[in-house]
Amino acid sequence: EAESSELQLRQNQAWEPILDWVAVKFDAPLLVGQGVMPISQPRQSLDNLRNCASRLEEFSLAPFTHMVTLTGSFVLGLAVIHNRLTPNQAWESSRIDEEWQAEKWGRDEQADEIAEVKRREFMVACEFERAARSDTSSI
Repeated sequence: EAESSELQLRQNQAWEPILDWVAVKFDAPLLVGQGVMPISQPRQSLDNLRNCASRLEEFSLAPFTHMVTLTGSFVLGLAVIHNRLTPNQAWESSRIDEEWQAEKWGRDEQADEIAEVKRREFMVACEFERAARSDTSSI
């Protein structure tokens, strides 16, 4: 029980500020659940987030899609694109559960290698998106 509350504390510290930001910035409050089963989100929030993504330029949308896939989080991708989180902060937020498990049960070398490849891909996607955004903003 104490271990799960430690995990929950880490999750809350990382995610609450981002979820609060999304609720205000995009008028998209999201519900938080526990466990692995997805929960239904408010339709208006999903519509607002969908509209936000649809307004991304092509050279931001492509890496954004990759960011979302690699982190498993639409919200983290938005936070990076809107400079709310650094790529490193977003990556670390996406890995809270895995890192907690590694601390509890020990590291898995193969899982760590796969995570490192994904981290590098995520960083490249973030760099590409930032470069594309700065190139188009100077036109």
